[in-house]
Amino acid sequence: MESSVISLTVPSAAELRGPFPSYHQPKEILSFSLDDERQVHYDDRGLSCYFPAPIGTCLFDRADTFKARDVTKNEHIDNILQALVHAKRSKTLPGFRQPQFVTFRGIMTKILYLPYNSREEWELGATRYNGTIYLEERLTERRLQEPFRNRQQKLLMYSGYRFETMSTVPVEPDQLSGADDPVVRDRSHLDTNNCAEFNSLFKTRLGKHSILMGAEVDCVSHGLHKKDRTDRYLELKTSRILTSRQGEENFERHKLLKFYLQSFLAGIPRIILGFRDDDGYLRQLQAFKTLEIPRLVRSKGFWEPVACFQFADRFLSWLTAHITVDDPTTSYTIRYTPQTKTVELIYLGHHENFLIPEFVSEFSTWPENPSAT
Repeated sequence: MESSVISLTVPSAAELRGPFPSYHQPKEILSFSLDDERQVHYDDRGLSCYFPAPIGTCLFDRADTFKARDVTKNEHIDNILQALVHAKRSKTLPGFRQPQFVTFRGIMTKILYLPYNSREEWELGATRYNGTIYLEERLTERRLQEPFRNRQQKLLMYSGYRFETMSTVPVEPDQLSGADDPVVRDRSHLDTNNCAEFNSLFKTRLGKHSILMGAEVDCVSHGLHKKDRTDRYLELKTSRILTSRQGEENFERHKLLKFYLQSFLAGIPRIILGFRDDDGYLRQLQAFKTLEIPRLVRSKGFWEPVACFQFADRFLSWLTAHITVDDPTTSYTIRYTPQTKTVELIYLGHHENFLIPEFVSEFSTWPENPSAT
């Protein structure tokens, strides 16, 4: 097949009307942890519990000790693929039908946000193997420049990770004696890094499209016993404190939409938002119920979730129709240009393939389970 380019114009939100496509409650099928060295462990060691950060905490503290993940190193979707291989070999992979798509939640969030995205370009890689389409994020020039941000930009990025450090503890909240418990009181001396993380791998369905999605999880709030339920998790976010009408509109128009999409996709019911001032001090905590967020902005006409999910349903159908070469050694590029509101699908042939050999070998056929959903 020769190199080819197929284009799709993203319709305006006003054109995306109609019923909300069905979206199944996500169900966790497995999880894994990454340590400070990005080594994978198939256990819950990376999962922390929520315990509120004290108001007045400086989220810029200890920035000089921050251990940052190397964002110039593309990990592709290796961790998802390796987790599936591990689960299959250890016979812990639960039965379910082979998915049509395998990807990370962040990539699905980008797709859902497209009807309202007029500023952010991105690039994905895609490969079709045995009927399943695998999607990864590609390292664009903009992404490669992230480590070279100015000091203020780095501090703002760091403050989000610092908020997570100051808002979590490594044990169940009901095992703590309160704010004076040493585990809670001594959090301020902890260094922050974004290398260690906990990941949930869950299955869901959007319209007719079955999806297996990986998602980094910030913390748990309901205990560790509901192992297949993503509603035990919490999202932790930060934002500048809202001091102007313009700032409030920008927050509700863009940030709140992304927060909603990200949490809704994974079935996470609550978002804890820390508002900081310009000096990095935590000034306010606010909890949002994910399902109630659209009502907060509906009267303002900033966005409608149905437009996002209508488009994503169509987009996945478009990918299915045009990613036709079924070969793990070939790939496509999917590129979004916000200036023209256009997505391009480019067939690359035997270049930039990203499925790891052990996965290709192990999943030449998926486990059969016709009764699974």
